[in-house]
Amino acid sequence: MKRALIIIISALTVVFSSFGQAESDTLKYPEYMASQSLPLLSIRTEGLQPILSKQKDSALVAKMNVTIPKDYTSFNRKEPEPLSGIALTIRGRGNATWQGRMKPYKIKLDKKQELAGLPEHKHFALLPHAGYLNYMSGWGGLEVARMFAGWWVPRVEPVELAVNGEYRGRYYLTESVKISRNRLNIFEQPDLCVDPDTIPYGWLVEIDNHPDSATSFTIEEYPDMDLTVTYHVPELLSRPQRQWVENEFIRINEAIYRGDDSWTELIDPVSAARYFIIRELFWDPDGYSGSMYLHRDMGPDARWHFGPMWDIAGTHKDKDSWVHESNRHYDTHWFPKLLESAAFRSELETQFAELYARKAEIPAIMERITRFCYMSHYQNYFRWGYPTVSLTIVNDGEHYGRVLTRNLKWMNNAIAELCGLNAPGLAPMLQIEGAMVRLPATAAKEITVRVLTPAGKTAAAFTLRPGGIHRLDYLTPGVYVLSAKGLAPVKILL
Repeated sequence: MKRALIIIISALTVVFSSFGQAESDTLKYPEYMASQSLPLLSIRTEGLQPILSKQKDSALVAKMNVTIPKDYTSFNRKEPEPLSGIALTIRGRGNATWQGRMKPYKIKLDKKQELAGLPEHKHFALLPHAGYLNYMSGWGGLEVARMFAGWWVPRVEPVELAVNGEYRGRYYLTESVKISRNRLNIFEQPDLCVDPDTIPYGWLVEIDNHPDSATSFTIEEYPDMDLTVTYHVPELLSRPQRQWVENEFIRINEAIYRGDDSWTELIDPVSAARYFIIRELFWDPDGYSGSMYLHRDMGPDARWHFGPMWDIAGTHKDKDSWVHESNRHYDTHWFPKLLESAAFRSELETQFAELYARKAEIPAIMERITRFCYMSHYQNYFRWGYPTVSLTIVNDGEHYGRVLTRNLKWMNNAIAELCGLNAPGLAPMLQIEGAMVRLPATAAKEITVRVLTPAGKTAAAFTLRPGGIHRLDYLTPGVYVLSAKGLAPVKILL
C-alpha cells in the first residue's frame, strides 16, 4: 500500500512538473500545482517581499488575481467572477496558528469587492487547512452555527492560495468579523465618542486570551482568575467610553456571580444558550477563554448578545463531560456559573431542542464540506504532508458526522439531567426512559396521560394499564409535559 502511494505521488509530481511558467520553475511548489478544482487566489507582494509579520503597520502592498474553474459554483451557491490586478494589503494574523508552518493571513482590499463567492467587502481572512481539526470544526462549526444561531455567522469559501508564485495549499477564505450592512448589521458607535446617549450602544468586543494593552482592559472575574476584554468597535476610546465599558463588564460579571437571574437584564439568554451549545457540540475549550465575541446594538431593549461565532477549534473526540469539567489548559469564563442559573437552563433546554430536531442535517453538512474539497485535499497533502491530514477525506467527513451525532445524544441526556427533564414527577406511577413511558405492574389502576407542548396544547394522549408501555417516538423531537389526573406534571425531552 505504501509503495502504491509513493508511485501515485511520484506520478503526479511528474505531471505537475510538465506544466509551468518561467517564474515558477525554480520553486519547489509552483502555483500551477493547484488542483484547479477551487478558485485560485494568486497574490504578488510588492518586490516579492515575504510576509513575515502580523503587525498592522507591517502589512505589505500586493496585487491579486483570482482564477475560477470552468462552470464553478461556490460552496455558498454563487457563480464567482475571475478577477485581475486587485489591489490589497496583506499581513499575518492569528495567535497559535501563526506559529505553524501553514500561516494564516489577513487581507484588506483597496475597494469593496465580491470575492470567490463571498459578498462584497474589504476585509477577509485566509485561514489555513493546517490539519484535520481545522477544516472539520472550524468551517463545519460555522456552518452548524448558521443553522440556528439567529445572528450573522461568517461565511466561508474554500480556495487555493499562491503567494509570489509559490503554492501554499488550500485555505478557507472567511468573512472577517466586522460591523457592516452585509455582516454584523448593527449600529456602529464612532471612535472617541463623548455623547452619553450614544456610548451605551454599537459595541463589538471579545473576551480574549491574547490581550493587547492598547485595545483591551482586564477585570477580576473571581479570585485567582481575571477576565480580559478587547474592544474592536469602537477601536479608539474616549475617557467616557472606556469608563462606561469597564463599568459595564464589572456589572455583568457581578450579576452572573450573584447567583440569581439578574444577568438576563444585561445579556440576552437565547444567544448565551446557543453559543454554549455550539462550543460544547464541537468540544471547543478555547471558545470560553478567547474568541468569545459579544455585541450590543442600539434600541430600548438593548442587551449584550453572544456572537458572532469565530475560531471554533474543536476536537473529534466523543463527549463524556461538559468542557469545563475536563478542561485543564484554558480558563472557562462565565459559563460554569451560568449553568447554575435557572434562566440559562430553561433557555438551554429550549434552544437545544430546536437544534436536536434538526440533528440529521449536521452529518450532511460535514460530508458536503469534505466532498466539496475532495480534489484540493490531495494537493494540500502533497504540499504540506501533515500527518493529521488523512488522504481519505470523504471518510473523514462521515466519521466526524458520526462523532457529532453521538455528541448530540450525549448532550440530549446531559441537558435532560441538568434541567430536571425526564425527572420522576409522576413517579412512582410512571417510569420514563427516553421516549418510552411505562406504568409499573404494581400500579393499582390504569391512568390516562396527556402529552402537552410548552404552550399547553395537547400533542398526544394515551391510556396505560399496569405493566403497559407507550412509546413517543412519533412526536417531533423537543420539550413536552406529561400530565395525568391527580399527579404532578413532568417535563421530558425527546
